[in-house]
Formats: sequence, structure tokens, C-alpha cells
Amino acid sequence: MIYDREYKYSFINKIEFDNKYLGCKIDGSKYKKYILVSYKDNNKIKYIDIPNESYLYKFNNIINNCEIEEIISTCIHFDAMYDELYYFHINDLYFIKYKMSDEDMKLFGLNNDSKKIKTILEKMFE
Repeated sequence: MIYDREYKYSFINKIEFDNKYLGCKIDGSKYKKYILVSYKDNNKIKYIDIPNESYLYKFNNIINNCEIEEIISTCIHFDAMYDELYYFHINDLYFIKYKMSDEDMKLFGLNNDSKKIKTILEKMFE
């Protein structure tokens, strides 16, 4: 999970994530669970998603690895107010990544936590 400036980010809580997880089968959203590995290759930091820990042995110079749960929303029902929406659970961090105008964010009362989440993700994967 690499921070993407084209999106906005907001914190959610475990209950919101779990509710979306339970609703995945009903609304057609896609659930993925994977490990994100950051490693050095020719003095550059690279990232790769792997399905489970049995693939870790293939990498040299691992900097960090972290289990990620991701839900890619179909943006129907409550999620229809977003153009694109992703739910994330990383360690004890729960948040959403989405596209929405600043005016719509104010209308729906959403907080833009992008800077805080960016800082947390950078520390997590440095």
C-alpha cells in the first residue's frame, strides 16, 4: 500500500471496516489479504505484494513487511457518494482511500486525514 496523492484519506474504525467486510458478499466488493514487502534493490526501495509469508524467502534486503487487508468497494449503497473507494486495515490502522471533491467532503462531513495517514504509512514502510 503506497500512498497515492491523487486520493484523499480518512480514518475509520474497526467496526466500519468489519461492517464493510461482512457486506462484501452482498454488494460485490472485492476483499484481498496480502503481505506488502519493502526491500532494497540496487539502492532503490521497491515494493511488492505477496500472497503469504512462504514467499518471503525469495527476497534479499527486506526492509519491512506488513499484512494488509484491502476492500475494493463497488461504490453502491452508502459508498455511492465516492467515485473510487478502498478500505484498508494495516496493523491497528483502519482508513479509507477515495476520490471526492473538497466541496463534497464538506457536504458529507468527511475529514481529510491524508497528511496524518501519509506520515504513518511512511514510518511503517521506511
